[in-house]
Amino acid sequence: MEYKYEIHAHTKNTSWCGQLDAEELVKKYKEAGYSGIVITDHYSPMTFHISEFFNKKKAIDHFLEGYRKAKQFETEEFSVLLGVELRFYATVNDYLIYGVNEEMLYELPFLLSLYIKRASRIFRERGCIFLQAHPFRNGMQIVKPELLDGVEIFNGHMDHDSRNVIAQIWAEKFGLKRTA
Repeated sequence: MEYKYEIHAHTKNTSWCGQLDAEELVKKYKEAGYSGIVITDHYSPMTFHISEFFNKKKAIDHFLEGYRKAKQFETEEFSVLLGVELRFYATVNDYLIYGVNEEMLYELPFLLSLYIKRASRIFRERGCIFLQAHPFRNGMQIVKPELLDGVEIFNGHMDHDSRNVIAQIWAEKFGLKRTA
């Protein structure tokens, strides 16, 4: 059996760059014949209102808003999974995390204050997959491959297809998982 999943999707419920409400996003992917979607809304300084920086539960509830709304439209034929696109205070890099769950987010320290080494260790110890999103986009910094499980090798918002090719070559060179 073959499955088709979108594994890097943002809702406008949570992410500033999301184009569609979670319900509409799920509807579009169902109509396109997908088996499911991973909601990887942004968990970054731009995601949260200033009041949420002082109330972790409120911040996590806000982050999960798009995912929880999308989850309401899950069916036997279409799954909705939780992921994270994380950006720390101290970087412009984005990291995709798969295998995370709601409980984990509430239990972990406020993720924005982490650094790549600690975040990589924390998530990988919990069985999550930790990747760098769009590693060759302008301004991104390449990180040590040993801190990653993989990289995103195709991102539709890249200015030049050549950057996706560079990401593919880099992933192959270091034996990293590749996502698109």
